[in-house]
Amino acid sequence: MPHTIVEMYVPATFADEGTYKISLDNRPAHITIQYLPSHGNFAHVTGLDATQNLDPDDPSGIVNFSYIEMDFPYYLEEPGKGLSDDSSERASAYHKKIDDLCLRYLNRLVDVVRYCTQRYWIRSIPLDLLHVHMIKEVEEDSGGRGISWIRMPSGSKVEWKIQSQLEVQERLVHILEHETRLPVSETLFLEALNYYYCSNIVQAVIVANTLLEVFVMDDIIDSYMKQGKSGGEAKILVAKSYKKKFEPMIKNIISKKGQTCHLIQS
Repeated sequence: MPHTIVEMYVPATFADEGTYKISLDNRPAHITIQYLPSHGNFAHVTGLDATQNLDPDDPSGIVNFSYIEMDFPYYLEEPGKGLSDDSSERASAYHKKIDDLCLRYLNRLVDVVRYCTQRYWIRSIPLDLLHVHMIKEVEEDSGGRGISWIRMPSGSKVEWKIQSQLEVQERLVHILEHETRLPVSETLFLEALNYYYCSNIVQAVIVANTLLEVFVMDDIIDSYMKQGKSGGEAKILVAKSYKKKFEPMIKNIISKKGQTCHLIQS
């Protein structure tokens, strides 16, 4: 019987140790979770023994990590093809398939544990916290092992242009020392991205909706001010038109299927 076994770790805890059978789309998988105490740093900082505090609700991974083995009773690709293919493009697609599949099963477990226990603080697992380091294809009946593949964690997969703090140090210091007000729309945009890449889609949509309102209103206020209106007059005009035109338009947009996620990704 063929098996695909994926080994990974998540720097947080979200469910009790043990083995769970989870079915999605009528395809079962067995997930085994084992805690790995991060007691080195924890003990050094706090002076406490982390091994005496195996808390299953450690969303920040302060005390424990979760070491996970996920066993799929089938091959995800033709035997050996996903792991041994020489094409980097095909290999990359296979690895992405593994990541996405593992996240689906793990976050299903998170949702069910959170629902049944009412422990609302348990967080969904984002892609950047999923560290898959080994994939095995095993043929159980033959007693032989298939191909194994090991990869090192590569960190966050967020596709976003960022700068090092050193590159923006002068600007950063100026803003801090002169109490410069940050643009609300850009702050909200970064917050929405943060929620999105942490798999908190509901909160990302809410923040993105607020961002759109703020961005459009700021733009209209600027337009009024360029026409000679004062800041106060421009804000009053925008406030009056908001209830009549803008709010119904926003409600119509976000009520359409798929629009909310599109707003975030755009």
